[in-house]
Formats: sequence, C-alpha cells, structure tokens
Amino acid sequence: MKIINLITNEEVEVSTPKELKEILKYANPMMMRKYKEQIQVLEIAGFGESIEIIRKQVQPNE
Repeated sequence: MKIINLITNEEVEVSTPKELKEILKYANPMMMRKYKEQIQVLEIAGFGESIEIIRKQVQPNE
C-alpha cells in the first residue's frame, strides 16, 4: 500500500501494519484525518502509541 507521508510529502510504501503505525504515531489529529482519507480500506483509531488499525469488512455485491 502506498501513502503520502504528510511530514516529508514523499510517497511511502508500507507492507505491514507495524510500518504504518510507525508513520502514524507521529501524526496530529488534523494529519490523521488526511491519512484516513488516503487509506479507506483500514479503520484507524487512537493517536500516538495507542493507534489501532482494523481492516474494514468488504461486503460482496449481490
């Protein structure tokens, strides 16, 4: 998954939740909103060291 690191404005590829947490733990609430817009398949809750990342359930089309 590729995201834009809002601190450095560089595109970063993250392959594990641990890598994503390392980037997100330095984000302030305003930045967190922008990250959530970039990563729509994951639900991000909390700030700092207490960040939780949850994969959203995808409903199949009927």
